[in-house]
Amino acid sequence: MTDLLFYGLRYSVALALLILAVLTIKRIAGKKLTAQAHYYIWFILPASGAITWLSPWLTDLAHLLETILHDSFGLPALSSKSSESSLLAQAAAPNGVRDFAVDTGPAWHPFSETIAALALAVWATGALLMLSRVLWGLLKAHSLSKASLPPCRPSFDQQFFQCRGLIRLRGSLADRISLRISSCVSSPITLGFLRPHILLPPTAAPNSELRYILLHELTHCKQHDMALNLLMRLFLAVNWFNPLLHYAVRRMEQDREICCDDFVLNLLDPQERSCYGQAVLNWAAQPSSVPTPFMAAVGMGGRKQELYQRIKNIAAYEPSSPSVRWFSVAILTWMVFCALILVPSADGLSVQSLRPQPSLDMREVDLRRCFGSHEGSFVLYDAQQDEYMVYQEAAARRRVSPNSTYKIYGGLASLEAGNVTAKSSLRGWDGTSYPFPEWNQAQDLNTAMRHSVNWYFQSLDQSLGTQKLQDFYDLINYGNRDLTGGISKYWMESSLKISPLEQVMLLKDLHENKWGFQEQNIQAIKTSLRIAEKSGAVLSGKTGTGMVEGRKTNGWFIGSVESGTDLYIFALNLQGKDGASGRKAMEITQEILADQGIW
Repeated sequence: MTDLLFYGLRYSVALALLILAVLTIKRIAGKKLTAQAHYYIWFILPASGAITWLSPWLTDLAHLLETILHDSFGLPALSSKSSESSLLAQAAAPNGVRDFAVDTGPAWHPFSETIAALALAVWATGALLMLSRVLWGLLKAHSLSKASLPPCRPSFDQQFFQCRGLIRLRGSLADRISLRISSCVSSPITLGFLRPHILLPPTAAPNSELRYILLHELTHCKQHDMALNLLMRLFLAVNWFNPLLHYAVRRMEQDREICCDDFVLNLLDPQERSCYGQAVLNWAAQPSSVPTPFMAAVGMGGRKQELYQRIKNIAAYEPSSPSVRWFSVAILTWMVFCALILVPSADGLSVQSLRPQPSLDMREVDLRRCFGSHEGSFVLYDAQQDEYMVYQEAAARRRVSPNSTYKIYGGLASLEAGNVTAKSSLRGWDGTSYPFPEWNQAQDLNTAMRHSVNWYFQSLDQSLGTQKLQDFYDLINYGNRDLTGGISKYWMESSLKISPLEQVMLLKDLHENKWGFQEQNIQAIKTSLRIAEKSGAVLSGKTGTGMVEGRKTNGWFIGSVESGTDLYIFALNLQGKDGASGRKAMEITQEILADQGIW
């Protein structure tokens, strides 16, 4: 629940930045944008909301944008509260590897959960109230259209059909639009988005002024403004707590009317434009026929300041040049691009996506038989072919807590800093009693890695200090490089996160010693990861299990198989409400490697 609140706050901030970006573009560009661009640019806002939920289907594009602006708008993941005294769980894994996991307890402090629950309740209450107004508006529009009558004079219909032809309405839309007279309105309005009705007050007469008004209202129909207005109001209902969005909706309504004016003026002869302005002034100055929550209708009326701006634009009207139209298209395209970058993915409530290296040769494979009922992903890198084999690519790019797999690099950091060496890595046990006999004794790098001894690697981290650790993770580009969860807990279902694909890429860098570290330190880590050897092939790896409130929710097994000149690097991650352990990840990995004839 707290993750949901955190995501909502992130999205609200991103939405506010997007609104400010739209306002800035509109302010700077001014008349260099068409009236249509000034109007339609606002619909990038609800589109951004759709982008958050469509993001799993836009993975590759999102990754490309994140590569261009690496972490420009990302926020660090929030830390978790952990308990060292929590119950520890263990399970024997194949080939003598032990999978130890610390229960980190609730991902958030109960007080934080309470605050999150209250905040979400307030949001839900406000959203329901706003949505109820939208529903009331739809019902009101329906009743108003039912109470209206067709015009009794044929001259109304003649003028209506003439204007419809001038607007070039064709097909089913033209047939669905109807002209009605209603005593419930004081100025012309258009309502309904499936079967639009243009309602005129009883005082309307079939004259030249009415022609201008019909052209304006038919333009609303042509642009589907009633449906767009409803879309924006629904979006506002969900994001009602964002004050900038309320302002944006008001500006959108003003730009909508200016856009319609511009469209109509482009149809009229120059000498008719002042007459059109007078007609707008006469009718729009009438009290609005559309109540505030009347979301399914658009009317001529508006605020005095908005009406003043419309009349100014009508008086200064000039047709848009081709260069202005092309510039407008370019700006709208750019703003869509910005929306993709600014808005956080819904797929990332508590995780962040991988920033992949370019030119990865990736091949999708179907491993559902091996995974069975377990949810997860698998990545295998074939060094000989320089090819990645991936199962569930979206999940393979998703960052989650590394848990004990981080110890590979925690150990390497201390080796490089000289806090321990390949020949002198022994650290004494302080006498604290742990549920695992293997932990209750002095440890060196090999035994600590084999038995996944938390206190050993926590001791190494504390000796290094947060800043040196941060510098090291920045250097090797480890996942999101976020250590804000605390020096003893950042890797246990906390702030540090990494994806399976990144795990493989890092192990590849480790085998190649991409960072130029001392070779004996690289070999010391590789030795500590050895699990078994057969037929000249060596299996190395590290498990990791994330436990929350006694449930195994995040299981890892990462490593490599070396045989002569052949090198295969793999990472398997399991996610679930329970049963997602490092041991299970190792079992599935061994089955996959056997099927592939690798191990």
